Amino acid sequence: MVRAIKDEVDSQYYQRETWIGKDFTAKIFSQCLFEQCEMNECDFSDGKFSECEFKQCNLSLSIFKNCKFQEVTFTDCKIVGIDFSTCNALLLDIKFQKCLIHGSNFSDLKLPDTEFKDSTIKESDFVNANLRGSDFYNTNLAGSLFHHTNLSKANFIGASNYNIDPLTNNLKQAQFSMPEATNLLRAMGIDVK
Repeated sequence: MVRAIKDEVDSQYYQRETWIGKDFTAKIFSQCLFEQCEMNECDFSDGKFSECEFKQCNLSLSIFKNCKFQEVTFTDCKIVGIDFSTCNALLLDIKFQKCLIHGSNFSDLKLPDTEFKDSTIKESDFVNANLRGSDFYNTNLAGSLFHHTNLSKANFIGASNYNIDPLTNNLKQAQFSMPEATNLLRAMGIDVK
């Protein structure tokens, strides 16, 4: 049985809920924990999540237009086809750990000091984003796009499969580890053997 959700929810624990394709427009969640929930294809437009945590949830193809995120953590979640660029950019404080993020859009967002640790981020868009000081530790970035992206002071230690052009992105004081750091030379036509 699916639990009904009020317009404003505080300090609730949701486990193994199935809300596929549900309308959560303008719902407000504060200090809630979502664990092993199926929340794909839901509409969270004009909503707000404050001090919430998602663990092992599937949020694929959900809509977050003008949604606000304050101190929200996604751990071991499946996030496919999410356009984060439509979120409320002024209230966007999110963190990802051990997540599968595929075909998602973070372009034009200001996400300094954002954590993307131990994740797989495939074919996602970070064009014109401010990711200064962000942490991509041990993250697979296969097919993800960085262009005119501020990656200064970002951590790419242990990251893999990235294709970042140092001529079109700000990499000042960013940290990389070998042997993956040689990928930075490909954009300049340099082949290291």
